[in-house]
Amino acid sequence: ELNLTYERIKDLQAREAALGGIFDYPLKAERLEEVERELGASIWDNPEEATKLGQERASLAGVVHGLDEIRQGLQDAFDLIELAEAENDEATRQHWLQQTADMVDKYVPAHS
Repeated sequence: ELNLTYERIKDLQAREAALGGIFDYPLKAERLEEVERELGASIWDNPEEATKLGQERASLAGVVHGLDEIRQGLQDAFDLIELAEAENDEATRQHWLQQTADMVDKYVPAHS
């Protein structure tokens, strides 16, 4: 059960990395920083531009923060399952196995 979960986590991490490429994560993350800097400047003198940048920020943040959340969630689950195994903490291990299974089910199609 544990090895299967580790394999599924690794598979999901690989898929998340591929998603980063598909969604051009590095470029979007860089652009998000630029947009946030621009919004922090005196852009508010131009409401149309501020609105446009605000919409772009929302779109970029959805991709960047979504992928960050997936990446961090997978790493946290992996680390906590390992820790629970080392401590022989069955309740915590089962909790994180379930959390990971739920995450895998959410992001990995059933036929995988």
